[in-house]
Amino acid sequence: VLVFFGWLGVLGTEYLHTGRLNAASWLPATALGLWCAMVLNINNMRDIASDRLAGKTTVAVRLGLPRAKIYHTVLLLAAAAAWALWLPLHFGGSLFLLCAALLAASAIHLYLLKKAQSSAELDKLLPQWSITVLLWILLLWLNAPL
Repeated sequence: VLVFFGWLGVLGTEYLHTGRLNAASWLPATALGLWCAMVLNINNMRDIASDRLAGKTTVAVRLGLPRAKIYHTVLLLAAAAAWALWLPLHFGGSLFLLCAALLAASAIHLYLLKKAQSSAELDKLLPQWSITVLLWILLLWLNAPL
């Protein structure tokens, strides 16, 4: 997920549009890839019981729900670190708004994840996080320097 949706998706698009690769682009590419991996992890946490019965050995099945939640948090923090390094390189005055939006979305998501115990509760996190990622991309686009 990190390689395909992060590195190939972002860096490949940059190369197609510019004919070059910027070293700093690895940061948002990694952050987006990690966020996509979070979507997969939510799905896998939701399906731990059925995957275990079907003999599927996902990361969430191997870790169990409590440790899969920790893994999920690590993915989010690693992505946040990549954003924190990249945002100052490309955004000026709108940096506060972007960081505040990222912090708020991440805090809400982690709070809801901590509370979630059932498949139904975890299922609600799938669209919540996917929409958050979409809104983040839109916010980046709207604030991008020309």
